Amino acid sequence: MFLLKFIRWIKGMVLFSVEGKFTERFFNLASKNNIPIWGSYWKEKEDGEKIFVGCTLASYYKKFHIISKKARVKVRIIEKKGLPFETSNNNRAIFILIVFIVSLASLYISSLFVWDIRTAGNIEIPSSELIEIADTYGLRIGKLKKSIDVDKIADEIIIRYENISWAAINIVGTVATIDIKEMQLPPEIIDKGEPCNVIASHEGTLIEVEVYDGERVVSKGDGIKKGDMIASGIWEDKRGNLLKKHARAKAVVEYKETYTVSIPLKQTIKVPKTGMKNYKYINIGKIKMPLFIVDSKIRLPEEECFRREYTRNATFFGIKMPWTITVVQVIPASMEEIEITNDKAKEQALNSLDKWEKEYISDGKTKIVDKQLNGKLKNGEYVLEVVCTVHKDVAEQQKIQ
Repeated sequence: MFLLKFIRWIKGMVLFSVEGKFTERFFNLASKNNIPIWGSYWKEKEDGEKIFVGCTLASYYKKFHIISKKARVKVRIIEKKGLPFETSNNNRAIFILIVFIVSLASLYISSLFVWDIRTAGNIEIPSSELIEIADTYGLRIGKLKKSIDVDKIADEIIIRYENISWAAINIVGTVATIDIKEMQLPPEIIDKGEPCNVIASHEGTLIEVEVYDGERVVSKGDGIKKGDMIASGIWEDKRGNLLKKHARAKAVVEYKETYTVSIPLKQTIKVPKTGMKNYKYINIGKIKMPLFIVDSKIRLPEEECFRREYTRNATFFGIKMPWTITVVQVIPASMEEIEITNDKAKEQALNSLDKWEKEYISDGKTKIVDKQLNGKLKNGEYVLEVVCTVHKDVAEQQKIQ
């Protein structure tokens, strides 16, 4: 806690007040802009009006000018605290010189370590997996560059994955890049020389059939079920001999698909309240130390707050330090019941339909050619029923055993 107060004092702090009817909106905008606010409380003026008082860093206070206009509130400075506001001109010159020397020394020391790990060349393999393997063998943030065995890490990555043909660890400055080259493996398809039938992957009425190789079993207009034969890879020649071949075909069927979604008009939503707090941790290697005294707010359950966590590099007068800062932002909230209009419920239902439709046709073989929508109110819910006319290429190859 002392370290946090000292850092704030070095950077400079501003004690401010907020007046207006839309104080909550002001703090929501401050939260979205990652502006830290602490020590907040309500204060009553002489005329009985209540104003909100809080504290922030001097460098962030400049952003309040734009935010206060959007929220339609008045923000005023009550007091300025910290080193930037307390040093005289002579003392400030000495302080700047000391900071410059310390910054140069910190910059040199910081350059001896790895502070950022990136990946390059990976398409199928997630970056998180590569970074995790590198961490196992000594490549991690805050590690001394001279102590990292880059060749060993690259060899281990190649051993772990069969589809990597080449790997290297490149360290430039304070950034380590895990550079790999993935082999392009051919897709798993049935060999053209291997005998197979063509069967249906979905039921429906055939509206288009094209058999490229094999013997046609069905015709346009036939109703078929999943698994039915479309084209056979077994055929009989003029002499009565049974031959096997690689059947290929295209078979488009039409069928109906129904999608139903229900949107309740009465909904319970989470609404933010005042009292936002930022809890900071300092991360040195794998050690995570809190810069605050634990209170009840940080332990609030998810239904009683909005919680956001992000990690950023620590800087000192613009110079990157050999540690990171994690900020856990907690905004108290309450669950409130609201009632939405029919139009709003219809909008939510259509959004749900759009999401379902994109997922349904994502295979590239399916098309929705017509939709019949029927929306109605039923038992306090807006129910949307959609009957879709679907065209789908259902031809699927199956090996002949």
